[in-house]
Amino acid sequence: MDIKKLVGAWQLWRTICDGKTGKISAMWGKGTFSPSSKGELTYFEEVSHWTAAKTLHRATKMYGYRLTKSAFEIYSRDTAEERLFLTLSIHRERLEGQATCGCDCYRLQWRWQNANAFWQRYCIVGPRKNCVITSIFSR
Repeated sequence: MDIKKLVGAWQLWRTICDGKTGKISAMWGKGTFSPSSKGELTYFEEVSHWTAAKTLHRATKMYGYRLTKSAFEIYSRDTAEERLFLTLSIHRERLEGQATCGCDCYRLQWRWQNANAFWQRYCIVGPRKNCVITSIFSR
């Protein structure tokens, strides 16, 4: 996998399906992958969504992406202390992995559609969360 093809700005469309209620909510925004001096990528996203109270809400996230010989590692950078969030196995044009956060299990699939589009799907199951988050990236 060539992580250089991620570099740049991406349009982002995300849906979140609540596993208990079936309710679907949507977010939109942009994500940017930037190279760092360590040979890894920094990902920063800004998304917006309308709440049930008809209020526009904005959120940001930041992650670090590192490519090893056999995996793609995602590090959370939303706090002062960086921590490994998820390790993805590389399978041709797709990535897959899972991790636990507290008692919740996160399973991620990442698939390339072409050089200018990919999607990610998180299936999260546990006592605190039960949802499917699908993100579509394009440029």
